Amino acid sequence: MGLIDAIMPEDGLIDGAIAYLRERLDAPVIKIRDRTVAAPPALFDGFRQQHRRSFKGFRAPENIVKAVEAAVTLPFDEGMKRESDLFWELMHSRESAAQRYFFFAERLTAKVPDLPDDRPFPPISHVGVIGAGTMGGGIAMNFLNVGIPVTIVEQEAAALTRGVDTIRRN
Repeated sequence: MGLIDAIMPEDGLIDGAIAYLRERLDAPVIKIRDRTVAAPPALFDGFRQQHRRSFKGFRAPENIVKAVEAAVTLPFDEGMKRESDLFWELMHSRESAAQRYFFFAERLTAKVPDLPDDRPFPPISHVGVIGAGTMGGGIAMNFLNVGIPVTIVEQEAAALTRGVDTIRRN
């Protein structure tokens, strides 16, 4: 695609960068805005298709793909404008407002009135986990690994059995 000029090995980064610069000293300088990148439309369509399940319900991942697509298919100024428009669309969306609300609400829950910030935390003697899937199982394993008993609640017996079996294997 032409987005990367050179790749250097980690153990020879400095020497490689110096050698690359020496090779390029007399070469014409190409401004980023004047570069053209050849990216077939199928690249973006394929990426969308490959990630459609993880993108479902979220506007931002699709807008990121659209921004990169605009960067390589449109003239520089048009691509920058498109990227800006996509960003502002997200910033002013209901999803963005909800995520900001959640972010600050989560932090406010730690600030209980009349409790000092330096209060000692009570010991954790037992943990309840809702769901025995990947996340619930991982949370349960972390507590079990340090000797804290865990109670897992799951909607279906088969899902609970699968989750407990996974925990036991790990």
